[in-house]
Amino acid sequence: MNKQYSISIDIGTTNTKVSLYHIENCSVERREKFKTAKFTDKYGELFDVDSIYREIEKLLIMFIKEFPNKIDSINIASVGEVGVLLTSNFERATDAIAWYDTRSNKFIKDLTEEEKKKIYKITGLPAHTNYVVSKIKWLYEYRKVNTNDQYIWANISDYIAYLLSGNLRTEYTLACRTMCFDIRKKSWSNEILDIFGIRNFVTFPKVILSGETIGYTNSSDSKNIAKESIAIKIAGHDHIVGADGIDLQENELLNSTGTTEGLLGINNSSHINYEHYKNKLSSGVYVNLDFYTLFSSIPTGGIALEWFQRLFNMGFNTFSEISDELYRDYINGNIDLQECLTIIPHLNGSGPPFKNNLSKGLIYGITTDTDKKDLLLGIFIGLSMEMTYVSKSFPMNNIDRIVVIGPAVKNKLWLQLKADFLNKNIVSVNTDEAVSLGALRTSYKYQYVKKDETKVIKPLPKNTRKAKNMMKDYEVFYKTKKEVLLGEEDKNYKLNN
Repeated sequence: MNKQYSISIDIGTTNTKVSLYHIENCSVERREKFKTAKFTDKYGELFDVDSIYREIEKLLIMFIKEFPNKIDSINIASVGEVGVLLTSNFERATDAIAWYDTRSNKFIKDLTEEEKKKIYKITGLPAHTNYVVSKIKWLYEYRKVNTNDQYIWANISDYIAYLLSGNLRTEYTLACRTMCFDIRKKSWSNEILDIFGIRNFVTFPKVILSGETIGYTNSSDSKNIAKESIAIKIAGHDHIVGADGIDLQENELLNSTGTTEGLLGINNSSHINYEHYKNKLSSGVYVNLDFYTLFSSIPTGGIALEWFQRLFNMGFNTFSEISDELYRDYINGNIDLQECLTIIPHLNGSGPPFKNNLSKGLIYGITTDTDKKDLLLGIFIGLSMEMTYVSKSFPMNNIDRIVVIGPAVKNKLWLQLKADFLNKNIVSVNTDEAVSLGALRTSYKYQYVKKDETKVIKPLPKNTRKAKNMMKDYEVFYKTKKEVLLGEEDKNYKLNN
């Protein structure tokens, strides 16, 4: 192969990474990253797609100049529920509402129970503001778009790929995050669009396989990029692409960590059933269409640790030193779990089985003796308990081990707590940027990435017993907090409607 390099783009919530790989051995030649640009309006938060594209374009031009005629493809992965509406001439008509923005909550609250069940039965998704279709409804109702025209939805990956190739397509794992894609028929659902009253307002791109070429850069509007003919491919939804990057197996549960956390399992049959509906787990298709996914996003992950550092104006080195000291104390038996703070870390809403954007955090056990070390330990324990609580909605009897990727692999305390609360072996996979690597793999299917299993963390029996007791308290606090929140929500909704 004359063109021995490939570029992966990973558009995340916090950062966007652009990586240049050697195709033959998957090694990284160069990697650049930048903050994923956002802005706010009076309703909430949006991704700044123009700024994001300009930064991506700048880096692509740099790579193309440094490695002329040596780049074979550009593979794009991104968050799953951020995008824009385009006119029939493929001009951008709206801004990109952030996936976690709750402005469309009214349209979810107004759904009947039967409509929610139908949405789940068709799409595998619990009705929620995170997903695309309620955002489109909000744009229809509240933005200055011509409601007599028909618009085209484009996920941010689709839109960037369009700007680079001149062709608009989407990919299966991204289609599954719209909440209007039939995951068993693998087609767009007019039934769902009718529920939201937008069938004549919006259409969707043709759906293609992950890693399929949609066009070439010589059709790009960017002159410096159009000088070469580089294949443009959409890898898909970042969590799913990351799972493929570490070659996830059916007996494993992936725990991807970052600003948020995610739990993901795969199976060769659809996960749509009443239990998963009740627990608000998301189903979809995998990058390999022979498999279906079962997924849960946990809104608070590393963002809780960022909050702690901001709260105490603490640099990362000091934070790491305290974490290491806590780990040594924990391993040596100097920490009694049942004497620690109980923290429900809903700093950014809650995930399944009580998926609610308005859920707030809770701390129990604080005294005048509580210091920042106690608080940090409580946060790590709280994150581990929250993940354990969410994991109970998964078929854990079929899971032999938990595979962890992302920043958590560099924190010994967090990994050990995960093992102890889940009472499962943790495989810490120190794959550098699993999503970027997964995007590469979707294009070059022959590439096999061997898991680096040098770090297998086993649960400590003396701590798993105490962890089990602590989880009982956690569930009591969780239930009480849920009842309080639901009461407040009902009162507020009645006042505003």
